[in-house]
Amino acid sequence: MIKQTIKDDSVALLKEGKTEESVMLRNVLAEMNNVEIERKHELTDAEAVAVLHKLVKKLEDAVIMFEEGGRDDLAEENKLEIAALSKYLPAEMSDEELEKNVRTALEKLDPSIEGGRRIGAVVRELASLEGAEPSRISKMVQKIIA
Repeated sequence: MIKQTIKDDSVALLKEGKTEESVMLRNVLAEMNNVEIERKHELTDAEAVAVLHKLVKKLEDAVIMFEEGGRDDLAEENKLEIAALSKYLPAEMSDEELEKNVRTALEKLDPSIEGGRRIGAVVRELASLEGAEPSRISKMVQKIIA
């Protein structure tokens, strides 16, 4: 499980004297624990990946804001955190493979479904795919439909 791997890595980093990295992973674990409490069950790997994606997205947004504000030091710090968290995420699906999956999902849909509902239906169907972010799926659907 991803959560257990993060716990183990946090302990190992602490033993190596890398407290900053360990604290970062402990913060990730705290976020996962909060989601578990909210959902009232232990997170599956897919849910843990979703939490990681959410945290990475927040960090990416923060990098943009820090760079716009001239705080390159804080932007660089967030980039390092993104890199550290990315190793726990599944590999990104190639554009070709994503397009193939989206086309297959579009073919299965009822032709009467149009516009945003069509995009939403495809995103929901492909949400379980590893390495396919909902935003990428949505953009691919829009590209194919257009």
